[in-house]
Amino acid sequence: MLRSKDTRYEDVLRLDSTIRDFPFPPEFLQEFSATGESEEDNSLPKPFRVEILRFLAITCMHTTLLRLHRYYIQTCLKQPTSVLQDPYLPSVFATLRSACILIRKTDAMERAYPRLMSKVTVSWYHAFCAAVSS
Repeated sequence: MLRSKDTRYEDVLRLDSTIRDFPFPPEFLQEFSATGESEEDNSLPKPFRVEILRFLAITCMHTTLLRLHRYYIQTCLKQPTSVLQDPYLPSVFATLRSACILIRKTDAMERAYPRLMSKVTVSWYHAFCAAVSS
């Protein structure tokens, strides 16, 4: 595991917040169903290009968060005390949240674009890592 020995946990949490608060373009924030249609207006299909870019941006963000918290969740799970009493509990929650989002988004893209997703193997790698992390 590569990490700086001088990294303070408060800095990791601040970096987590900075990553999560990164401003996405407005069209990236609208939720879409597995069919690629807007959940707000099912008569308007979402442009394919924007949907792919949104998926890639979300995947990159949550994969980064998984890697950011990896050391701390491993440390937390090695402790003999309850996870709920561990000072690294925020990393457990951050990892679970990111893992769930990665798996859910990959599944939605697979349902909407099965031929494309069969060729984008890196997405399946990230989904597998998310499943192992959770």
